[in-house]
Amino acid sequence: MKKTSVIRSFRFSIVFFLFSMGTVSAQSFDILIKGGHVLDIKNGIDKIMDVAIKEGKIAKIDAEIQANQAVTLVDAKGLYVTPGLIDIHSHNFYGTQTDTYLSDCSIVYDLNGLASEEWAE
Repeated sequence: MKKTSVIRSFRFSIVFFLFSMGTVSAQSFDILIKGGHVLDIKNGIDKIMDVAIKEGKIAKIDAEIQANQAVTLVDAKGLYVTPGLIDIHSHNFYGTQTDTYLSDCSIVYDLNGLASEEWAE
């Protein structure tokens, strides 16, 4: 084999390697929440969609985002995905005594805020 053929083969190998690196799909997103029921009243979305997150911010919302575009994949099938709900639980106290929870009193409040005469168990 001549020296020029070896050099050409080597150059071809380098060029092929560089092009093949570019064809590998880059991971565009940090997290992909896939197949969740997105409820976003502000933007009028109420359907099954994928949500992509990059650097802590929503980067894309679409009906189908390829899973290989994200570092981390979250399967949200059968779950709701919605913005703005952060730790929506509370601790409710009754009266002025320390550590007296609402459930320790004789009146129990249901989810509608209506009082019931039943005793808490």
